[in-house]
Amino acid sequence: MSAFKYHEGDGYGEYIAILDQNGLFIPPVAIIQKNTLGFTPPLSYISNGVYGIIDPSERFIAGKTVVLANNWYNPANGKGVVANWEDVSSIGIRSFDGGTLNDDVISKFSIVIRIYP
Repeated sequence: MSAFKYHEGDGYGEYIAILDQNGLFIPPVAIIQKNTLGFTPPLSYISNGVYGIIDPSERFIAGKTVVLANNWYNPANGKGVVANWEDVSSIGIRSFDGGTLNDDVISKFSIVIRIYP
C-alpha cells in the first residue's frame, strides 16, 4: 500500500474523473479531475457496453474501496450508465441503450473512487 498518496487530512486516496465515450468498441475517455492514488487506473473495453477500470496490482480492496458515481437509468428509453466495485482488481462500468448493453452512451459520467487504508 505504500504506493498510495493519501489525501492529506482525509486519510484516503482518491480518483475523480468525468467519463465520455464517442464511438463503438472503445473504452470511455477519462478527464481526470483529481488523482491521489499514486497510480492512474486505465479504462478498458471489455465488450459491448461493458468497461472496466483495472488495477492489476489489486488495490481495490473489499471494505476499503468506495465507488461513488452518478449512476442513472431512464426506463422510458432504456438508456443508462452504472458503475460499481467488482473485485480487488476492477471497477465495472456498464452502459445501456434500449435496455441492452450498448456503446456510445457514456457522456459526462462522473466517478469517484476512494481507497481507505
